[in-house]
Amino acid sequence: MQGTQCLFPNTPSRLRRAAVVACLSLGLSLASSGSAHAQFGGGRPGGSQPGLGGPSGQPGPTEQKEGPAETAPGDNADSPALQPLQPLPAWPQQKEVATQFFQLNGYLRARSYLFHNLNLGRYEGTSGPKSPFFIPYSEYGQSGNLADNGNPASCAQRNNKNCRTSNLTSADMRLRLEPTINVSEWVRVKAQIDVFDNLVLGSTP
Repeated sequence: MQGTQCLFPNTPSRLRRAAVVACLSLGLSLASSGSAHAQFGGGRPGGSQPGLGGPSGQPGPTEQKEGPAETAPGDNADSPALQPLQPLPAWPQQKEVATQFFQLNGYLRARSYLFHNLNLGRYEGTSGPKSPFFIPYSEYGQSGNLADNGNPASCAQRNNKNCRTSNLTSADMRLRLEPTINVSEWVRVKAQIDVFDNLVLGSTP
């Protein structure tokens, strides 16, 4: 371990203090350099040196130099990997998809309606205000009394008591046909025919 001694005999106090500060700085710098030297081995046996792989200064494994790249195998026309694929043999039961010349599609739709108290309780009599809403057709001009010899389809005539109906019912149907003529796989003739287009049930077609 290194040391430093500073002696200042017969020196003024101001210069002595400055010299003491300089001497202490020099001692600290020498101590730090000595500890750094000891971390890297400091020449001691078994110590490692910077840049060396082993703890005793032996060199580490060296990198292998790159040599020339391996040459790729030449394109051999006789190689099986370069031969074209052989087509599969025909399947004995193979059949081509036949195009159907005529196709008939379509649907039959039927729907019903029920409107309850659509007139909000206001009926049309022989006189008086007119209802701004739809009322059952059998109740036009009826008072709802059995004594009225009016429309036989009214509620009073059907049920044989004083009453009025508040329901509007109806039903209709549609038969739509969509024929297709396949001239070929690329040419088709299509049509749409409505046989019964919203035909009200009970009416004449």
